Amino acid sequence: MATSTIDAEIDGRTVRLTSLDRVLWPETGATKGWLLHAYTRLAPVLLPYLRRHPVTMWRFPEGVHNQGWWQNECRGAPPWVTVYRYTAKDGREHRHCVIDDLSSLLWLVNLGTVEIHPFLFTVDEPDRPAWQVFDLDPGEPAGVADACRVALLLRAVLSSQSLEAYAKTSGSKGLHVF
Repeated sequence: MATSTIDAEIDGRTVRLTSLDRVLWPETGATKGWLLHAYTRLAPVLLPYLRRHPVTMWRFPEGVHNQGWWQNECRGAPPWVTVYRYTAKDGREHRHCVIDDLSSLLWLVNLGTVEIHPFLFTVDEPDRPAWQVFDLDPGEPAGVADACRVALLLRAVLSSQSLEAYAKTSGSKGLHVF
């Protein structure tokens, strides 16, 4: 991209996109601008699964080769980003971002968010999970191929109960079956 910062008009809102030429993946040269473009293209498929779900972010603003961190709290969000607030059992107040549209998604990704992890419930029904997740993380002596075999068995069991199951990488070392 020719410029490092732009103000993009998205959903009738101005979203400032910064450091577009910052390399996030040194091995491939992929930049933050590339990541924003990738999420823009994925948005039609991704947003239905994010909409109304609070999220946790796995951020790598300086690139995946540097230390990243989990961010739970929705800090610094523009007023048009939905925030889900709740009090935890320990009495602490929490605020999680809710990604309902492309402008919110790109604002979040612009923070250097590489992975977006939606909660299982929606803000409308916090006591009712929208889906169940089976986390299949292999450990010695099992490998990822073993996790795949378990995922196929799990899919067959769920199918026998008239439940649809979908596998996806977990973002770490295994699979999630939804």
